Amino acid sequence: MLTAGVATALLLGVLAFVAAPDAGAQTCVGEECGAPTCYWLSEPVKVRPDMARKRTFYCRNAVSAAVKTPPEHGQLSDLGVDWRGLHFTMKADADAPPADKAVITVEGPEHSRDMPIDFEIVP
Repeated sequence: MLTAGVATALLLGVLAFVAAPDAGAQTCVGEECGAPTCYWLSEPVKVRPDMARKRTFYCRNAVSAAVKTPPEHGQLSDLGVDWRGLHFTMKADADAPPADKAVITVEGPEHSRDMPIDFEIVP
């Protein structure tokens, strides 16, 4: 025979199990869910003419990356995404002007995002 205390505990346990939210459910709504977010891309990346510069930026939800718009006065290479984030190597041309820019498309699990990168070429 169940006592009132045991019956109450069983009822609360059943209710907690039935009403528990799905642990894998997403809590965000809209375009931000499944879209990558990269940080520190608001500052220009400083590079020197005719010298390769490797950079890594933390990107949350990044799966892959590709160059959408290459820089006009340099080469963007070694582009990739791993546990460290988005990484690439930029080598500005020897006669590059003081500024250049590129756009990288970063793919997330559900959405992609274009990430503009400004380069400051420092002689």
